[in-house]
Amino acid sequence: MLFSLLIIANLAYITYFWLHTSGPALLAGGNAALIALGRASGLYGAFLILLQFLLIGRIKWLEVWIGLDKLSRLHHYNGLLAIIFIILHPLLLLVGYAAAHNYTFTRQLIDFVLHWGNVAQAIIGFLLLIGVVIISLHIVRQKLPYENWYFTHLLTYAAVILAFGHQLNVGTDLQYPPAAIYWWLLYVFVFGNFILFRFCQPLYQLWRRRFYVAAITRETADAISIYIKGKNLTKFKIAAGQFIIVRFLAKNFFWQAHPFSLSCAPNGEYLRLTIKQSGDFTRSLENLPVNTKALIDGPHGVFTARFARRKKFLFIAGGVGITPVFSLIEDLARQNITDIKLLYSNRSAQNIIFQKDLAELAQRYGIAVAHTITGDQSWSGERGKIDRAKLLRLVPDWLERETYLCGPKGMLRGLKQMLLAMGFPKRRLHYEEFSF
Repeated sequence: MLFSLLIIANLAYITYFWLHTSGPALLAGGNAALIALGRASGLYGAFLILLQFLLIGRIKWLEVWIGLDKLSRLHHYNGLLAIIFIILHPLLLLVGYAAAHNYTFTRQLIDFVLHWGNVAQAIIGFLLLIGVVIISLHIVRQKLPYENWYFTHLLTYAAVILAFGHQLNVGTDLQYPPAAIYWWLLYVFVFGNFILFRFCQPLYQLWRRRFYVAAITRETADAISIYIKGKNLTKFKIAAGQFIIVRFLAKNFFWQAHPFSLSCAPNGEYLRLTIKQSGDFTRSLENLPVNTKALIDGPHGVFTARFARRKKFLFIAGGVGITPVFSLIEDLARQNITDIKLLYSNRSAQNIIFQKDLAELAQRYGIAVAHTITGDQSWSGERGKIDRAKLLRLVPDWLERETYLCGPKGMLRGLKQMLLAMGFPKRRLHYEEFSF
């Protein structure tokens, strides 16, 4: 709510100083109105592009309010709106000024490039942004690796830098001194936060904690655990259920950073990341040299017990989704919170991660663990997907519990819809769903 108010306040002030300088042109109508609207499109588009950096900057104070998964989805929709304004900006100005000067569009464009300060650089920045959008659409449609999307989006930094000069040099509305001061402060605030949390904090953590790969163990045929140790890990503030974004500083690994959930309760001795080997990068991790330094960004996420209001818990997990769930269950059990039920779905018994550890937790703390297998007909226990009938039978008091969901996207969305349709309170339903 507070973040929304901040956005509204900024948009209101941008509208105010735009009306202060371009208001008369807007009222005049005709070509002047097109020019005034073109200026507004540029201001709003630039603001929304800056907002993109905040939304995906892994900025801790913002993430605590909203959650990184929701910020990533806002980033997607905000980006679509931003590109609309960015496209309208040059089109409206080109049409408006060409008509005002009685020029052809080509002549007006040449005039912009030759006689308007920094407009040539801004045009290059505009083309870079359009290129990012086109390439991103191709990446999404072809389901190409996340790294393709990441490296393509680095061009956005160049586009913003190229466009900044022309905003102050030829932006009529920014010639108003309070507006110019505000614009500078806006850029400093956004990029100050972005650089601090995206780059400086991980480097500081590496220097302070000296993170390194201590061991790699196999959990199942297609899952491994990586143990990361470091200096004074008791002071590394990570909560059960959170995740970190890790860049392993070794040959053939350092150029990629990936998010992985903590798969054990924080213990001050090591961080454990349990990873399903489902792609080229994750399959290569078993060959990661021990003692490799690790650059860690985080912790991130609000999939924690922080917002739970009850002492009764239900966890529903699928496949590798057990990783943050296991850390939460282990952490709660150590706090003597043991009214916990877990429904854990896998394709086969061989795919069950932490099967022995879960059995030990169940025996030691009385936690109820129910495994359900979807693809192995020889399994003698629960079979099939977790549905309404299974939930009612295995967890009769499901409506009284804090409920946490983690698993494949389709499973997660199906369970969420099912629980809400059954009348489960949304405020007690916890999950994180990423769109990137």
